[in-house]
Amino acid sequence: MRARDIIDVCLLAARRLVGSSVHSPRPAVYRHGFVPAILVACCALTDLPSLARGQSVRPGADPRALPGWSWPDDPPGGADCIVRSDLAQRIEAQLGGPLREADFTFSFSAHIERTADGFRLVLVSEHGGQHGERTFEGATCREVSEAAVLLIALSLDDARASQGGAPAREAPADATQSGASKAAPAQGGQATAQAHDRPRAYGGLGAGALLDVGTLPRAAVGVELGVSLALARSRLALSALGLPAVQSERARDGSRVEVGLWAARLGYCHTLLAMPGASAAARASTRASLGACLGFELGKAFGRGIDLRLPEPIRLLWAAGWLAARVSVTLDAHWGLSLEPALAMPLQRGRFVSSDAQGAARVTLHTQALVAGRVSLALELSF
Repeated sequence: MRARDIIDVCLLAARRLVGSSVHSPRPAVYRHGFVPAILVACCALTDLPSLARGQSVRPGADPRALPGWSWPDDPPGGADCIVRSDLAQRIEAQLGGPLREADFTFSFSAHIERTADGFRLVLVSEHGGQHGERTFEGATCREVSEAAVLLIALSLDDARASQGGAPAREAPADATQSGASKAAPAQGGQATAQAHDRPRAYGGLGAGALLDVGTLPRAAVGVELGVSLALARSRLALSALGLPAVQSERARDGSRVEVGLWAARLGYCHTLLAMPGASAAARASTRASLGACLGFELGKAFGRGIDLRLPEPIRLLWAAGWLAARVSVTLDAHWGLSLEPALAMPLQRGRFVSSDAQGAARVTLHTQALVAGRVSLALELSF
């Protein structure tokens, strides 16, 4: 029933009561009691403030009558998502008023799924021939649902403001994308989920192959194992590397040396460039990143003489600075590949020499390079 129909019915009832009060033994009761009560009830039913603002009075939006809006009916695996039956109410709470017919010129479609770290919601919007897509990730389904509801409300609020309505609310720029040109602060601690690039700490385990040129007498292939901790664009890693012993060329006296290396490295990497995958709606959005790294290695270079009259094992301290470029590609939610071309610069270059019976040096069998080249390729597990 429209507001004016309710008013007409109330006025008719009041006139009848006033007219019948002439023959009533208590006319004052009707004049000063029931008639004002009826008028007050009519005002409450018709919402006169809304009528004065020129807004049509309508009940809360029926979630089953949201044309062009698609929202999951059932949460994945019984999660605490905002369900379709509560969608209109949650949007109206953010808007501070009821939905309007003009709001349904927007088209929204949401898809919610579980991930290894929580939940992902992909919200696709359409308005005025423009298409937008926004992805939210969070630990709980409630977080990503509230974030999507806020974005929808901001889009509608901004459209109202552009049509001459109330000014749009303001919020951090990272709260919207492809759906609203202005943003508003989340209310009541809601909408805490952010996009893929939000800061998130995670650990990792890695194992791979290492190629070294310059530390040992010849190029050698070894192994590298490591653990890491990353936050946003920073990564701290502790690695253990081993290079098996390789033999040097024969010296003039026919002697050789066999040299290997093991060391531990503490390194820090900073991501300079991150490239997200082409589809934000993909279950595992592949991304690549490029970073710069520096660190320090400490270990032992061990050697053994060959074809010597008195061969003795030799151990030298290995201490070197380390610089690298890091290219990493995420394969899915947990696995990735990394490629690190690097340079190792020893603080003191080790020399392996043969000596006579009196201990005097005779021939230098191997001297470590001033700068050693490294390339590592590793498979990484993140959690």
